[in-house]
Amino acid sequence: MKRKRKLIPLELQKRYDKLLAVVPELSTVQDVQQSLDIIKECTNAEGFNALGYALTNVFEGAWLKDAKAIYDFDKTLFETLSDQTDLAVASDTLKRLPFKCAYICMPVKLTGPQDTPMDGFFALKKEDVIKCLFVSVDTLAFGQLDIHLDARTFEENEKLSIEEARHYGAEFVRSPNSNTTRASKLIVQLLLYLCAANADVQERRPTTAQTKKTPKASDKRPVRYWDVGVRVGATIKRNRSYTVRTTQSTDHKQHARPRPHLRRGHWSHFWTGKRDSANRERVLKWIEPVYINASSPDDLPTTIHKVK
Repeated sequence: MKRKRKLIPLELQKRYDKLLAVVPELSTVQDVQQSLDIIKECTNAEGFNALGYALTNVFEGAWLKDAKAIYDFDKTLFETLSDQTDLAVASDTLKRLPFKCAYICMPVKLTGPQDTPMDGFFALKKEDVIKCLFVSVDTLAFGQLDIHLDARTFEENEKLSIEEARHYGAEFVRSPNSNTTRASKLIVQLLLYLCAANADVQERRPTTAQTKKTPKASDKRPVRYWDVGVRVGATIKRNRSYTVRTTQSTDHKQHARPRPHLRRGHWSHFWTGKRDSANRERVLKWIEPVYINASSPDDLPTTIHKVK
């Protein structure tokens, strides 16, 4: 029997409620360092244990006060985005994230900082930085990564993130192929997709269990779920299968056309609105993998959800 997947924000809420019961003044604090100082002063927590409580206070608190949003990525789209290589930090684009704080579910575990398998991450948008917090559902271990919106390149963003980690006492040197660097690159891809003008994002209709009221005031608003890439993921999977079949059946003669293949997905910017008008703006679009020298139906497949 498949084990039911735990939801990180709901698991962390238990820790958050206990923390506020002991240190109620933390409810208005939104800074990690300030939270850390208060926790050390008012409790016996020290070191990374105290930092864990400080991170819980900032990220879980912001999640509860915002829309209580969870974005669940389709596995095929997730894998496609993870293969992309155009990783410059697009500050103007990332400022358009459709939330202040949200939790992003990943369909596969990702090895994060300290080689810990991570189930997903919080993304908290601030004025000049997007603060990300990876969380493990089994150990509630944390891994913090920041996307600095004033960084001109991804490499510059990495240097700023390392300096901030050292500020909290984490002394390490991050290699270009480290798990933390790979996780950071993937974060950028996933968040850029949520900013894209043509993103396949559909809000999930709440079930009866999700709409039940609970006695706690912080629980009255239901958790809101968005499915990301269900339709486009199905299209990519179908196209990939079709290309393999077509490639295997192609007769390779000397002057034959190039073999059918998929062109990798990539980012592209487009201008919208009339030239020189006040509403003209530059928007990001994701160009999904496409057929080269092959054909496929244009319409997206119909997705059927069984209702129990």
